[in-house]
Amino acid sequence: MWLVSRQHSPANEDKKTLRPAPCSVKRASAPPPVPATNLTIRAVGPASFALGGQGAANSAYSVYASTNITLPMSNWWLIGVTNSDAGGLIQFVAPAATNVQRFYRFGPPSP
Repeated sequence: MWLVSRQHSPANEDKKTLRPAPCSVKRASAPPPVPATNLTIRAVGPASFALGGQGAANSAYSVYASTNITLPMSNWWLIGVTNSDAGGLIQFVAPAATNVQRFYRFGPPSP
């Protein structure tokens, strides 16, 4: 994330003199994403599941799935995105799962 700010310049207040105010550019770091906690899962159909969790308020989360929990995150499938509500509640209904077993996790939004 980049932050651009202008300093106040009295010369800009004089309508006869038009000079740009000094400008500085700084790299501002975004706060780290809040991980999802208190994860829940329940069947809502023969192959569909409602996933839930608690995270940061009004934040985007990616939903990942894998048949092997030991795989690195780069090998998990991105199956959707969702946003938490004002209280941080995350909800997502996973599409039809055709695997014998499937693991789910919430993560930060994909770049």
